[in-house]
Amino acid sequence: MSYRLHKTLGYGFVDLHTDGKDSIDDERINTSSFLLDYYIFLDKYKDNHEAFDDYIAFIQKNNLSTDLDSISLLEEVKKDRISMDSCITYNADYGLKSVLCLTPFSELRRSDSWKRSGNTLDAYEAQLTKGEDWDKPVLEIVPGGIYPFLQIYIDKRTWKNIRITDSDRWNRVNNECKEIGNVPDYMEPKMTEAAQKAGFDSWQEARENLVEAPPNDIINLMKWSGLVTDEKYILDVKPMLYTYWS
Repeated sequence: MSYRLHKTLGYGFVDLHTDGKDSIDDERINTSSFLLDYYIFLDKYKDNHEAFDDYIAFIQKNNLSTDLDSISLLEEVKKDRISMDSCITYNADYGLKSVLCLTPFSELRRSDSWKRSGNTLDAYEAQLTKGEDWDKPVLEIVPGGIYPFLQIYIDKRTWKNIRITDSDRWNRVNNECKEIGNVPDYMEPKMTEAAQKAGFDSWQEARENLVEAPPNDIINLMKWSGLVTDEKYILDVKPMLYTYWS
């Protein structure tokens, strides 16, 4: 085969604006981030080990929560010589210009890694099942998140995680009201109780501020690398399966 199929699971932007060519031109993205430019990376760090040391120090200094990308795991990733830029996928030439995907380092070390290229089975499956469009880039949103990072909700004002039992209770009641089309009087007590269990003063406050979020490991990467121009844009990322040929 003349070129290879690339498949990536992760969290990222699905609607980036470009300058009409191959360059990102989106107010949310800092195009000077070293994750997007290898030459900027080389100016900042002498090698991959120094970059990982800086990332680990950033997590510790800011007392950031981690999921699977613990300090001990990142030390192992550094020893494994996994490249720092392997966590990011962006290919304007052969992929979708509007898509940028980040993959946690923990999921790059697994035997069933979230990121693979040149797999013969994947290539033949695409050719045999996708019809005439077998070599076109494909983006699929993964509802509810990607295992093991499922149903993560936060208060967007504080970035505080909401317990899954509380977010589940809120989502059940809130979705019931959304199906009705409003919040009828008889649902007000249930909505208020669910909101307060989740840490909000009112259901209106919960509706405004309780949002789905990416894993801490993705949030940490984006904060450390300065990938976004404002941290609020971190919440724009979506869980995805992204496929393209190059």
